[in-house]
Parts: sequence; structure tokens; C-alpha cells
Amino acid sequence: MSTATSKPMLPFLAELLTATAASYVASQALKSYMHGKPFLETFDVPAFSDFILYNIFKVPVSTAWNTFLDDILDEKQPLPEAKPEKDQTVNEKAPVGRPKSRAKVPWKIVLYKLILNQTLFSMFVNATVIAFMSYRRRIRDGTMTLDAVYGDLDRGFLPLYTDALKIWPIVNLVAFACFDTLPRMRFLTAANLVWGIYLILLVTE
Repeated sequence: MSTATSKPMLPFLAELLTATAASYVASQALKSYMHGKPFLETFDVPAFSDFILYNIFKVPVSTAWNTFLDDILDEKQPLPEAKPEKDQTVNEKAPVGRPKSRAKVPWKIVLYKLILNQTLFSMFVNATVIAFMSYRRRIRDGTMTLDAVYGDLDRGFLPLYTDALKIWPIVNLVAFACFDTLPRMRFLTAANLVWGIYLILLVTE
């Protein structure tokens, strides 16, 4: 797969952050419906600010991680050589129904990426989001201690990681097998719209 792109990175990251923010709004709308309360009463502005602040860190790190996996694991393809005009003329006259060759999915590389993503990166993301949201919430509540944050992390990490293993291996398998870096990030962000609702309801309760 090729990671080369001419798309400016800042607008792309802003696009992902906007989609991530939408997941928070959707989660609060769901919470409002479940509790039978007005949306504005349910919407937690400080928690929303914390969630956006965390993702200002997480979204670029996730993009960099995916780029890193592609750079170290993808096979480097040589640049295609320019074909003579004579060969191009022959190709233009080829039968319309002639099947085009398709690149094979490098399943071995996809598996390596999946394993690294579901171990190192998934553990990192799950641990940091729990710890950061706990830290910010306890700062506001006046109950901030390192032991309290560690307790929240200890209680929340394993259930969150176990739940993530129920869906993210399949999502990431599709992502790594079918998409280059930036399209993959859009696909994962779309999946995160659903996952984010569950995650936000969990870490902001």
C-alpha cells in the first residue's frame, strides 16, 4: 500500500476531530433520551472539552501510528517505468471486456499490523483515555490523587480492553486490508462514531 498523499494534514486532522466531536454529541443525546432529561441538562461541557482535548492528542498520534506501520511493514514498490507510445497504442486497442489485474492483499503484512495495533496501540489508547478523563474529572471534583487515578485505571482498563476486542480486530482487519493510510483513518473514524458513544458513556459517568 502507498502512504503518499498530497492532502494537507491539518485540514484532514480537523476533519477527523470534527467527526470525533460528533460522537460525543451523539452520546449525550442518547444519554438524554435514556434518562428522560433535556439535552442541554445532560450535556457536560467540561467533559466535552476534556474529550476534545484528549483527541487533539490522540488523532495525530493515531495517524502517525498508522503511517509508521505502513512505512516499516509495507513492501516498497519500484516506480513504474514510462512505456513507449507504441505500447500505449496497443493497450488502447485492447478488448473492452479484458479483465484487469488486481493487486493481491498482503495478508502476512496485514496480520502483523493487526497484532501490533491490537496489542501495543490499543492498550496505549485505552489506558490513556481512562487515565486522562479520570484525572480531569477528579481535578474538577477536588478528589485528585495519583492513587485515585490509578484505581480508576485499574478498574476500567480490562473491561474496556475486553470490550474493544469484540469489535476492533474485525474493523482493523478490514481497514488494513482495504485502505491506504488516510482513507483508513476516515474509515476508522466512522467506526469510532459508534465506538465513541460507548466509550464516552463509560468514561464520563
